[in-house]
Order: sequence, then structure tokens, then C-alpha cells
Amino acid sequence: MDLIGKIKNKYLSFSLALLAIFFIGYVDYITGEELAFSFFYIFPIAVLARSPETKPSAIILSSLLAAIMWFLAEFLVREYSSIFFPIWNAGVRLFFFLSIGLLLDYLKVKEKKLKSMNSKLKSINEEKNKFIGIAAHDIRGPLGIINSFAAILIDDHKE
Repeated sequence: MDLIGKIKNKYLSFSLALLAIFFIGYVDYITGEELAFSFFYIFPIAVLARSPETKPSAIILSSLLAAIMWFLAEFLVREYSSIFFPIWNAGVRLFFFLSIGLLLDYLKVKEKKLKSMNSKLKSINEEKNKFIGIAAHDIRGPLGIINSFAAILIDDHKE
């Protein structure tokens, strides 16, 4: 997952995510209703959402494809009393996939902003330390002179 997340080419990462969704859908279809692959559909969407160059539109498309693939895999192997139920399930899954994918994308954007703010804060902190070092060095001389004159005045005027 981390390897795919580091792919800089947005078209390659999108293509890999779509390929993974198709593969998961195919495996889900051939295994029938005995094995549940519901959790695995979110992985390609999550990886795509964490990829550096991915746009929200790619997340929306991959979520839609994952919901359709899951719908097809389930609809072709199960019997339903009404067409409403598989369509409802697909809509709920689409909402779930979109929520997870877009939240991860939002997290990625906030993480980028946090890193840039941290680098700015580090540079400002270095600048502050440099200024304080210069100020402390420049003030040390006059304070030493004032301290010496104060000691002389105290010694001369003890009485």
C-alpha cells in the first residue's frame, strides 16, 4: 500500500487503483456469496486518496466503479426479492467509499499544509535564535560596564 501511495504519476496510480478494483470485483464474483470481499474494495480507494497527485474527481470515479463492481458481483450471484435492495446496497456502499476516500484526501491536504507550516516555523525559530544570540552578545558588553560602575559606586559610597 505504501509503495503505490508513493507513485507520483497520477494517471498511473489511478490506473492501478482501477485495475485493483476490477480484480477484487472479479474475485468477488467468482467466489460467489460464500466469501465476503466487502472490506477489500476500500483499499484501492484509500491508496488512491493518499497518493500525492490524486484529485478528488479520481476518488469519486474509483468509488463509483467500486460500488458498481460490488453491485455486479453481488447481483449476478444472489437472488433478491426486489431490485430496490441491491440498488440501495450499492448506494450505501458508494456513500461509504466516497466518505472514506474524500476524508483521506482531506487528511492528505491538511498534512501538506501542516508540513509547510512546520517548515516555516522552523525557519522562524532559527531566525529568532540567531537574533537572540546577537542581542545577547551585543548587550553583554554594556551590561558588564554598568555592573562594574555600580560595584565601584557601591564600594565608594558604602557609608
